[in-house]
Amino acid sequence: MMRTYPMLLTVVVGSACLFGALGYAGDAPKPDGTVSVQVEAWTPRGQGFGFTWGKGMLRMTNGTTQVFTLQGIGVRGNESGIADMEAHGQVFNLKNAADFAGTYKQSPGNAPAGTDPKALVMKNEKGVVVVLGLKVETETNPYLTLDASDQDVKVKIER
Repeated sequence: MMRTYPMLLTVVVGSACLFGALGYAGDAPKPDGTVSVQVEAWTPRGQGFGFTWGKGMLRMTNGTTQVFTLQGIGVRGNESGIADMEAHGQVFNLKNAADFAGTYKQSPGNAPAGTDPKALVMKNEKGVVVVLGLKVETETNPYLTLDASDQDVKVKIER
């Protein structure tokens, strides 16, 4: 009986730790919506900082959809030219679609748990956080990354 007690104690404590960790992982914030953006970007040669403009769709979890435009996300690359790209992401801290519009600044400290380290995390003056990931064809555009460190990103809701 003395041998089973330490083994039983180990199983109980180990299970509590495992289920506690799984419960913590489940506490990651749930997004209030998603975004998809068609982006056109011009990048200069040699790791230059390019300019972007685009149009997107905000889809909130409450069923609200809004078309928006954006300007100012930087694109870094080592070849010059214009590239068509697609970015997808999640939106957090958004209760009212009107609060989505605004000026966003890069804000990696606001990344929700589990965010891809390559994702662009931005926050606007109303506290809305957007996490964007770039979708590009790796054969034609493997050198492009999103960046908002050098400028503000302006988002406007279309009416």
